[in-house]
Amino acid sequence: MTGFYGLYLLYLFLGLLFTGVLFYWAVANGQLREQDRARYLPLAGEEPRGESPGAAKWPRSLILVMVVIGSMVAVPLGVLLVMALTA
Repeated sequence: MTGFYGLYLLYLFLGLLFTGVLFYWAVANGQLREQDRARYLPLAGEEPRGESPGAAKWPRSLILVMVVIGSMVAVPLGVLLVMALTA
């Protein structure tokens, strides 16, 4: 049972570190500016402009983020599964 505490603490630490890095990135890139404008966007009825949904492509940065998040979920679950099967 004590082996799970170390994994839990590691998972907790990595989650907090990842959240802190994302928050720093958001502040550094101005994602949290113009809060007054963002507050009224749902009420304005603005339609997003751009290409049709069928022609949209995912940027590489989004794919990288999805891979990182997926691995952060899959690796601890795999470790727990292996530990549960060997116990």
